[in-house]
Amino acid sequence: MLKSQLLLGLALASTISLAAWRTGMLSGSGALAATALGTGAVAAGWPWAWLLIAFFVSSSGLSALSGARKADRSRSILAKQGKRDAVQVLVNGGIFVIAALVAEATQSDSWTIAAIGSLSAAAADTWGTELGMLSRGEPWSLIERRRVPAGTSGAVSWRGIIATLGGALFVAGIAAVLGWSTRTVLAASCAGVFGAVLDTLLGAFLQAQWSCPDCGTKTERRLHSCGAATNLVRGPAWLDNDVVNLICAAMGAIAAVLLIS
Repeated sequence: MLKSQLLLGLALASTISLAAWRTGMLSGSGALAATALGTGAVAAGWPWAWLLIAFFVSSSGLSALSGARKADRSRSILAKQGKRDAVQVLVNGGIFVIAALVAEATQSDSWTIAAIGSLSAAAADTWGTELGMLSRGEPWSLIERRRVPAGTSGAVSWRGIIATLGGALFVAGIAAVLGWSTRTVLAASCAGVFGAVLDTLLGAFLQAQWSCPDCGTKTERRLHSCGAATNLVRGPAWLDNDVVNLICAAMGAIAAVLLIS
């Protein structure tokens, strides 16, 4: 039974990942990582797989929404744009799949809520970023207390804040439809918002920031879009956006567990 379920999961995950790769949503490495996570989710059980698929489809759809406009607005700021690579896929869904597998193996409520809380945080952060980038005006920097270019880490907008809440509630709502308890769903949604808020604060105050010596632009890029090598002006070099997103997902899991303890 488990073997057939794994094979079916591999087939489904491969099909979805291949479609995402062919449409430009995932890079080759991202498609392989998504296939691995999808297969793991199916191994944990179909409810976990459907929850991950809902997250992936919604996040990918929002990433593609007005993609050219978002890329144009943030090209000089963001280190990664367009196709999501393996690291981006794993930091958003890796903790969820590991926690789901442990939850099913141990029948632990704590691991169950940790898994859903982690994915809720990843969705909240992703939705906030993708829809926030479509705000008409520039976002407000928490650390500089002024308007900054779209895509700047630690900057917020009203559209992004509302989208953050929507992302957390979306995962919680799907979890409720799939049969998880109201207590679990409420804790996961709150934990998701907490993880995304922490992500924003880390992005504002601690995440590595680089500066272009030629044009003075603050950026996540070590090689600026103008071609100049940038200089580190804040935070440790290793604390990039991928690490911050991993912390976001981890704290979503931890906060969810603490909320029901």
